[in-house]
Amino acid sequence: MALGETIMELHRILAATDFSAAGHAAVARAGQLAAQYHCQLTVFHATPDWTSFSQRATAHQSHYADITRNAGELMREEVNWLGREYGLTTVRGEIHQDRAT
Repeated sequence: MALGETIMELHRILAATDFSAAGHAAVARAGQLAAQYHCQLTVFHATPDWTSFSQRATAHQSHYADITRNAGELMREEVNWLGREYGLTTVRGEIHQDRAT
């Protein structure tokens, strides 16, 4: 090791996404790093709970359910893509519903 050289060791990476193009680019970079350092990758998406959502939107609960279901499908697609693209076996997706504090 040369003088001043730093060894970086990663074990876990958390990447947040809103399923936009920029979010996908961030997840892709996280996938590259997870493959390079052989570490666990968790992709995270946060959505408001129904109470918070209904106070700020005029949508019906069925529309909220559609949005939530779509987020789950997009997350599965993202996780599957990461596995195929980077050969990751330790990647998982999480969607959290809660109210912002």
